[in-house]
Amino acid sequence: MRKTFIIRTLILSLAAMLIFGAVSLALIGHYSREAVKNDLIRVSDIIKDEAERAAGSDAESHLVLFENTGKQAFRVTFIRSDGSVIADSLQQGLDENHLDRPEVKSALANERKFYTRKSATLNCRMMYYAVSYKNKAGISNILRVAIEVTSVSRYVWSALPLLLGLTAVLAALLVIFNNRYNNSILQPVNKLKAELQNINSGRFNKISIDKSNKDMLPVINEINEIGESLQKLNNNRRDFFAAASHELNTPLTCISGYSELMMQGMIGADKVKETGAIINGEAQRMSTLISDMLKLSGMENAAAAPVIAEINLRKIIDAAVADFSAAAAAKDIKIHVQCWETVIRSDGKLLKTILENLIGNAVKYNVNGGKVNVSVRRADGKIEISVKDTGIGIAAADRERIFERFYRVDKSRGKKTGGTGLGLAIVKHSAALLSGTVSLESELGKGSEFIVSLPENP
Repeated sequence: MRKTFIIRTLILSLAAMLIFGAVSLALIGHYSREAVKNDLIRVSDIIKDEAERAAGSDAESHLVLFENTGKQAFRVTFIRSDGSVIADSLQQGLDENHLDRPEVKSALANERKFYTRKSATLNCRMMYYAVSYKNKAGISNILRVAIEVTSVSRYVWSALPLLLGLTAVLAALLVIFNNRYNNSILQPVNKLKAELQNINSGRFNKISIDKSNKDMLPVINEINEIGESLQKLNNNRRDFFAAASHELNTPLTCISGYSELMMQGMIGADKVKETGAIINGEAQRMSTLISDMLKLSGMENAAAAPVIAEINLRKIIDAAVADFSAAAAAKDIKIHVQCWETVIRSDGKLLKTILENLIGNAVKYNVNGGKVNVSVRRADGKIEISVKDTGIGIAAADRERIFERFYRVDKSRGKKTGGTGLGLAIVKHSAALLSGTVSLESELGKGSEFIVSLPENP
């Protein structure tokens, strides 16, 4: 990975440098041509001024002897308006008619344009510029100034060795920089790879990194958060299966023990019915426990996505109350419902699960002759469902853990009432799936109130 990464970054960097060099050469060529054009204008303006002030028929012949400075060699030509040549600094094309030359036509039309073409006279590419003027006698003539294009290219090619040398130096520096920079990146990446393998195998250690490597810090922080979440999930899952195994072991032991006694004939005929009832009760408890475990697992793994639709809240509450009417009557508990018959948007199945668990607990852990109040109200764009009882209440030390899986305030009492220890965990996850929350207000010996708050328009 390291070798491939370095080669790729080096190739990309060199490619960028070559593109930069090519663009630089193109820009140098462009600005060089612009500079030459300015030189043509400057030279033509100087000679034109001299031609307009000079007197005598041979004034132009003297002016073509204008001495150029530097390495640029300008060709100066004076042309009459009929196209015939008056004088030429290179003494070429004196017998030719230049009226068809584009620069001559532009000058006659008072247009300032530049033309580049191969000169038939000199057999090389030239850049031409021409202007019209009037000599002291008032005769209109044309002044043309030209320069070889190779002279323009000389600017570009003279800069090429410098650019190549600069590219070589930059390439060497780039190799050194890439090596160091890639090391600073690849080292934490390799560390990340090792830690991701640890996460995959169930082990996780928080990754530390030099804070000077700011580019990697967001990635490291994100992976640390994911790793901690997975670690917590693994711990919860391990605790869940440990607790589930313990909870299942109790009824299985009971069923196995009593069935073995029956097989050995150690239970009399008068106790068979009673023993069968115990075995059946434990089997029912184990079945309920497994059902709740599967339900909770599905919620935690997002398998039970809510199905939002219009539902009648009062009907769902009445159905949940009806499920526990017999158990309530056995303890002389009165269940009172305060709810308008209205249509809301929610998941009816999840709502019934919430209400069944809360009303069931309110009946199970209530006192004989107690009361259960189920009420609904709207508040701040939310629907609040309250289930309040006059039961045993919950101590302050237990309230923070009451929604944990398999947590019971009184383990012996919970098992006697048939509780699995998963009901309130299911309520919490069901409310979360509906984008809601569940809270508890309780006082030991005076009862409890569970409040489920759901969005009015999910």
